[in-house]
Amino acid sequence: MRKSAAIIFSYAFLVFALCLGISSFIGSVPVVLEEYRRTYIFCRGFLCFFRFLPAVLSSGFLVALSIYFGIDSEKAQMRFSPVIVKDFKRTMVLSLILVAVMSGVAEIASPIVQRKKDYAENSERLLTEYIQLGNESLAAENYVLAHRYGSQILKIRPASSEGKNLIDKSEAVLKAIKKISPETEKVKTGGELHIFDEISGETVTSLINKSKMAAEKGKWFESHYFAQLATTTGSEKDINIKEARRLASQAWNVLQSVSPSEKTRDQILFAKKRSAYKALSEGNNIEAYYQFVEISKQDVEWASDPDVTEFLTIARNRMEKQCFFIDETDSLRTFENFLNVYFTVKHSDGQTDVVYIQGITPVYDNGGMVQYLRGLTVTTFAKNGSFIKSFSVPYAKMLSVAVSSFDENLRAQLDLPQKVKRVPYILLKSLDRNGREKIILPKYEFSDSLHPDQKTQPISTVLAMSVEDFFTACEQSAGLRTMPLDTLLKTAGKAQNFGFSNEISGAFLIKRITYPLIMMTILIFFAGLAWNFRIHKEQVFKFVWVFIIPFCTLACDAFIQIILSIAELFNFMLVSVAGTASLLVALGFWIVVFFFAVFYFVTRKTN
Repeated sequence: MRKSAAIIFSYAFLVFALCLGISSFIGSVPVVLEEYRRTYIFCRGFLCFFRFLPAVLSSGFLVALSIYFGIDSEKAQMRFSPVIVKDFKRTMVLSLILVAVMSGVAEIASPIVQRKKDYAENSERLLTEYIQLGNESLAAENYVLAHRYGSQILKIRPASSEGKNLIDKSEAVLKAIKKISPETEKVKTGGELHIFDEISGETVTSLINKSKMAAEKGKWFESHYFAQLATTTGSEKDINIKEARRLASQAWNVLQSVSPSEKTRDQILFAKKRSAYKALSEGNNIEAYYQFVEISKQDVEWASDPDVTEFLTIARNRMEKQCFFIDETDSLRTFENFLNVYFTVKHSDGQTDVVYIQGITPVYDNGGMVQYLRGLTVTTFAKNGSFIKSFSVPYAKMLSVAVSSFDENLRAQLDLPQKVKRVPYILLKSLDRNGREKIILPKYEFSDSLHPDQKTQPISTVLAMSVEDFFTACEQSAGLRTMPLDTLLKTAGKAQNFGFSNEISGAFLIKRITYPLIMMTILIFFAGLAWNFRIHKEQVFKFVWVFIIPFCTLACDAFIQIILSIAELFNFMLVSVAGTASLLVALGFWIVVFFFAVFYFVTRKTN
């Protein structure tokens, strides 16, 4: 059998070399960047080889076994003879190896190569899109966004003059900007999400004690901070709430009473800290963040001030739960996991959200995984199909947030099953890390029939689905052929929840699960044919037979494609008739066919 395996894989290697040669020298290459031209050619060659791999291996299998069976076939004088049983065992081992190769290529190698080819093919379009958007951002004086697009251009094409030009011009302006606008929009989350975890593990009593200790040391900022957290944590029924309010009032009165007529350097710092802390205590976290950043940049010693470092961190942590920094997208991998994702999210009131995302990139952040969504658009339709509203944003940041973090009103609005523990929480607003000059907000459009009170423009949104369902929808949108098999199995019967067809999804699931069994059946059947057309050991090999192998490959390919097409139609029929039991019915059917093929092989004999 080693000789047979050598014949099969040697032939496969020759076909692979032929496919690469054809891809390199024959056939036009679409418009791709020169840097990706070779990648595209190689991927196209691999995909061509993968397309014919089952037929190549099957024809090699047929020819190799026809030689192998001729060695001692004269000993098989009756059906089920020891010789044919021995040959069957070895044939099964070789068939299993070939089916494993076919399945591995179909399920793993082919999707990976296809994604690389698609990215190479889209590189020209992405580069053109980034250059256009970068120039538009530069013309609109949105220098931070222009800088980001310049960074993305250089990731695709490091030597791009357009990317370097965008970087140089935007950096020159950003470095020259020193004046900070006096006002910044106060951001509210509408009480949607209890996102601050600063009181984790604390009680009202422990926070009051910390406030008192800070007051004794003259740390009035900390004293007020802990007292305010205590009032937020406790309820009106808590007997310690009055003490917490007293401590907060006491600390604030001390902070307000310091207003010297002649301001020394330390007193100026104190006034700045008080102004920044006031914004923080009022919930204006973005304003507080920028004020503390300004303080730390103004003086090196001020940057190391304990109050500044502590409350700058608190302000940043709070702000990052409401929005994200534009420059976070500069470090994204150019290769996005998903491209052109679309799916629907259905609500209990009959409304439907149609979600479209141009690209998704996962990034590890503080030990957790966040997703950056490029070109996010969400359009909401009423039950009767009429337009309600839509919003779009160049970049958004998606977090996985526990449903228990939401208040009761939002949980009721989402109307999620109890088994859903985490949902996609999407931040739509992005800011410049170092200054207030640029803010990127989502663009909203509303139906004229909506009441003005309904035309709200939130800076965050929650998709009414589990995080697991979000990624399932992304995989399904990428294509049922390349979707991970375990994910496809989990989504059986749920495809319509994401705007796809249950029947098509179910048929593809059956097709991919039964593929190894079908190919195994075909190989065993081919083994029976190889026995019938075996080359006797006394027969002299003729070189002209070599030229028959390509025709044998074409014949095998036609046979395999016919069988797979019939199986696919059979799958659709099963899904329509048997529903959820269709997979078991299909497996049972092909197992029976497989045993018929086995019976056909083991009943071979010399005559």
